[in-house]
Amino acid sequence: MLACFSGTADETCLAHALDFIPESDVVVRIDACEQLLIERLDRRQKSHTFAERLFETGLDKRLQSATVVARVCGLLTARGRSIIDVDANNQRALTLAIDEIEEEILARYKRSLHSAAYPPIPLD
Repeated sequence: MLACFSGTADETCLAHALDFIPESDVVVRIDACEQLLIERLDRRQKSHTFAERLFETGLDKRLQSATVVARVCGLLTARGRSIIDVDANNQRALTLAIDEIEEEILARYKRSLHSAAYPPIPLD
């Protein structure tokens, strides 16, 4: 959202920002059609207190974040990062995605245990 507010959501600025943040273990992108996003944002806003609604951004700005997410995912993919895409429009796809995410996290955890048990030997 910060990129949306600052007006610096171009790829050069986003790529530069990615250079300064730690690399995550897993990247999950949840995608939904615009109508579903609008419904969820509307429902969430209705549950907010009056004070929270005062500081909420407009719908157009919140929907713009999907474009920024797509740019960031493109940059991460170009850097060789794998991204688990989740289609929130389909309940079956969500269930399968949860299984895929769980498998990825467990695989990374097992690899970290293996590398901790067998650290590389320095070649001095």
